[in-house]
Amino acid sequence: MKHILSYPTNSDQTNRTIRAICKGLGLSLTFVRSRKDFNKITAYDGLILMGGADVEPWYYGEYHRYPHLGYTDPARDNVEWLLVRVAMSNSLPILGICRGMQMLVIAHGGSMWQDLKKDRVSRLDHTQDHRLIDIKRPLLSHLHTDIVNSRHHQGVKTIHGLKPLAYSPDRVIEAVYRPGVLGVQFHPEDLFLNDTKWIHLFSWFKSGLQ
Repeated sequence: MKHILSYPTNSDQTNRTIRAICKGLGLSLTFVRSRKDFNKITAYDGLILMGGADVEPWYYGEYHRYPHLGYTDPARDNVEWLLVRVAMSNSLPILGICRGMQMLVIAHGGSMWQDLKKDRVSRLDHTQDHRLIDIKRPLLSHLHTDIVNSRHHQGVKTIHGLKPLAYSPDRVIEAVYRPGVLGVQFHPEDLFLNDTKWIHLFSWFKSGLQ
């Protein structure tokens, strides 16, 4: 059985859903809550980065330009930064969801818009469902519909070492990719609860496990 790591979110429902999806695919999921937890793990086969708080801006070389917007979780940033760097160094498959995609972008040297509306990047409400446009493979092969959910106020500004696979109608990047690594700004685990065909996206992640 393949062993997957993830940092848990603040949502018990999301944690249960991700665990159930992994179990259904024959994967063993372990939640890592501290560096101490990680130090006890000798080996793992892949990493899932889930949604949650904004990533601390200094990870991409900025300060809080809008300190009243969003919140950060320094303890989680610290652990996930270690997890993603080790996974990248060992060429392990990584699936990033919402904040997880943003962490992937930052770990590859990219940066974020700290607030899409205040930075005047978009007038679209990114807390509501919307379409994806300009969808490319391999993401195109694993989507059941081009309508996705959305729960974020930040967005990808620059990317390095990754290519965009989809955009929202206002041209905000909604998915990024390189072989073995996929990040999506939406929440396929929530979509899965209403349409089990979204398991295909997680099956793609499983197919990369060695």
